[in-house]
Amino acid sequence: MQVYVVQHVHVGSDGANDVKLIGVYASEDAAREAIDSLSKQPGFAEHAEGFSLNSRALNATLWNGGFGDDASAAHAADDADEAEELEGDSEDLTELFRLLGAPSPEEWAASQAEEGIPQLHRFLFLRQAWKSIVSEDDTSWIGAAIAATALAPDAPYAGVGAALATLRAKGVADEEITDLVRGVQAELLFQFCYLLDDPEIDEEEAADVTWGLFAVDEDGTPLEPLVGLHESVLETDPTGREMRPRGK
Repeated sequence: MQVYVVQHVHVGSDGANDVKLIGVYASEDAAREAIDSLSKQPGFAEHAEGFSLNSRALNATLWNGGFGDDASAAHAADDADEAEELEGDSEDLTELFRLLGAPSPEEWAASQAEEGIPQLHRFLFLRQAWKSIVSEDDTSWIGAAIAATALAPDAPYAGVGAALATLRAKGVADEEITDLVRGVQAELLFQFCYLLDDPEIDEEEAADVTWGLFAVDEDGTPLEPLVGLHESVLETDPTGREMRPRGK
């Protein structure tokens, strides 16, 4: 199980590092909420850059061996080996993310290699989800929806084709229709991803009902949660504009 550790470091008036362990959280989303809340408080507000968020495996020992000159040297050597291994992992992941079409593949890869966040799973989930959103370069879906409604005017979703036909009749351009529908679909994707992290159930009788999206192994056994997907919806917009208007 992964936990998320938040710390804050800043240089004090005496020149020494002032290190604060803020907390350990079960989800990245909760950890980021803590950072967002504290960053508005006195002291933290002036040193907001001092926050750090790292994922760690629960019940894993992060220091092996003793301490002292000899032990510290050995530990430093282990750290160097681990850093070299992480660098190699990061390079391989970077190429994989680039192959899969990720924006800023270096950043996605570094986050997974150094922080242990399952970014490959997060990116691929969002990439596949975006494929269900209409492309701004293809308006053929409009004619197809209108034709489907003409064939079966009482079928589920037939109202979509009818509304599209009305918009066309009023002179609304296919490009504008696509921008409207695409924006609503992208907003729905954001809300759906947020719902995966927070059910927001108001009834007390169902307050303990929760859920989550997990990476699984080949047998379907959950491995680790995929959290904070809503935070990456915009950056995975295939246009690269993060849902900003065309030409912006």
